[in-house]
Amino acid sequence: MTEHSSSKKSVEINSIRQRLRRIALNIIIVLVIVLGGRYVGYLPFLAIALGWLGYKYAAHKVKRTAAIGIGVVAALVAYGIIYVILVKFVF
Repeated sequence: MTEHSSSKKSVEINSIRQRLRRIALNIIIVLVIVLGGRYVGYLPFLAIALGWLGYKYAAHKVKRTAAIGIGVVAALVAYGIIYVILVKFVF
């Protein structure tokens, strides 16, 4: 086996491992949302999802640290807006 084919095989194995990790992480996230939503409601998870979307969008535009900050701020703002809407219009 040549060195090139060996490194190519290890790259493929790493790619498969990364894909499996992403799949496992997505399954864990869905389970946490379903089980957590049962006990605390789904609105916090909506705010977290909006924060995650803010992070994913910002990650392509700015550095990772700034993107994390943008995601956190987006989640907090979304949660605040959801809370105000619930308090003023529903309860």
